[in-house]
Amino acid sequence: MRWTTPVRVDPRSVIDKYHLYERTLNLLRAKMRGAGSPCTYFRNSAITLYGTEPEGLVKCYCWSKSGDDSNANQIKSSPDRDHALCMGTGYLEGYQKYGYHHLVVSTPSDVTLSSNNISVLTNSNGTPTAFSISSPTSTLEYIDTENFILENFQDIDFFIARDSTDPAINRVKYSYSIDNGISWSDITMIDYSLTRFGNRESSGFILPVLTPQIKFRITLQKRTASSPSPSFNSIRFRYRYQPNLSYIDPRYSDITLPSFLASREQATLEVSQGEYGFTTRRPMRWWTLPEASIKNSDIIMFLAGEFENQKYEVSNLIQHTHGPSLQLLHRSFESSFLRDRQDIIRILDLLI
Repeated sequence: MRWTTPVRVDPRSVIDKYHLYERTLNLLRAKMRGAGSPCTYFRNSAITLYGTEPEGLVKCYCWSKSGDDSNANQIKSSPDRDHALCMGTGYLEGYQKYGYHHLVVSTPSDVTLSSNNISVLTNSNGTPTAFSISSPTSTLEYIDTENFILENFQDIDFFIARDSTDPAINRVKYSYSIDNGISWSDITMIDYSLTRFGNRESSGFILPVLTPQIKFRITLQKRTASSPSPSFNSIRFRYRYQPNLSYIDPRYSDITLPSFLASREQATLEVSQGEYGFTTRRPMRWWTLPEASIKNSDIIMFLAGEFENQKYEVSNLIQHTHGPSLQLLHRSFESSFLRDRQDIIRILDLLI
């Protein structure tokens, strides 16, 4: 039988009565301001929480690369880990830097061709690597990208292109539109020194703050109909959408890029029993505030202090929560030092 007693008081409402979450979070902010070190991170777009294939990302053409010409169309089970276009991730979005959004357009992208006079060139393995003019009578064709929505746009970090031209007989011109293709403006291009990402970069390319959208046009042009065609491989455009740390905190006036603070946790000793006895370890653990959405497999790089310019891989992340709705207080994680022998270092050095 049931007792005829009134409904008991939910103890969770008592916990929230004194706003412990806000008070604890404010205390953590004060600690982080006093002990935190500025950091940035790089996130592999291809890694998802459950290990599934990411949705909405464009697969890079390095998946179809094959060393055997007879199997040129065979899809590999893994991408080329040393491919600069996708940064070894297998997807054009590659690694995303904290506070920035990186857009890449290449042959697998959703583009609009001016006519059927444009074809896709393939290498000896049958991999589609570039666009070119295929018609012997056409002298000018263009490729339009999709209309990209810019989230809280602040400024342009870089615009880099990879193409192949002969200035005497052909050229590739780049332009952009912020009104979905109604009007176009040319982008001035100069030689780019880090040739692994491209061979030309923009000069003086500026957009107003909070520009809502952008669309790019790549124009292929031959001097005469009989001239060889130029070829276009890719463009990469990165913009900043978060304020620089120097704007948020005047103490870091020399850090002119978006970053967050991370603090070292007190060293702990962990003892575990393995197959051959006990193992002791002192993991290097850090913690961050909720605003820095650190995830496992992120590459974190410190921007000041004892660990400046050192890169670590995030692992064993724990989300510390409070209250009935599991409000996030902070994240803690372990880190393992990345050395120069690892392929990922060669990629990230180009993105800093």
